[in-house]
Amino acid sequence: MNRFFADNDRVRRLIKLSLGIINKKFGKNEILKFSSDIDEVNPMEAITIIESVINASSGMDEKKSNISKILNVLHRGLSGHKWELQSNNFFLKDMRSENSYLKEELSGLKKYMREIKHPDLKKKKDGFSL
Repeated sequence: MNRFFADNDRVRRLIKLSLGIINKKFGKNEILKFSSDIDEVNPMEAITIIESVINASSGMDEKKSNISKILNVLHRGLSGHKWELQSNNFFLKDMRSENSYLKEELSGLKKYMREIKHPDLKKKKDGFSL
């Protein structure tokens, strides 16, 4: 068994599901059937699944579309995946803290970006419109 995969059978089932989805053979029913596998997927398994989707797709547009579909299916499991940071990895700790700070700053800028892009909305909110 590969050391990155907790369950090789789960990876095989999710590859089968992914290929079925991109070939339009599987839909919501199959996704629901595999929901326990989807909930348990980890990032390394997702990379293997995406690699199989890339290999099964021909053109670049098709590859991008298929990757997007499969990432949407796997999103629930990946977003619930808990990753513990090793205590001696200062570089990743710094990167994570910078990332969270940047997220806060960017969310604060969204308000101003909307006002720049849609100045008429701000005027209506303030109670005076043209």
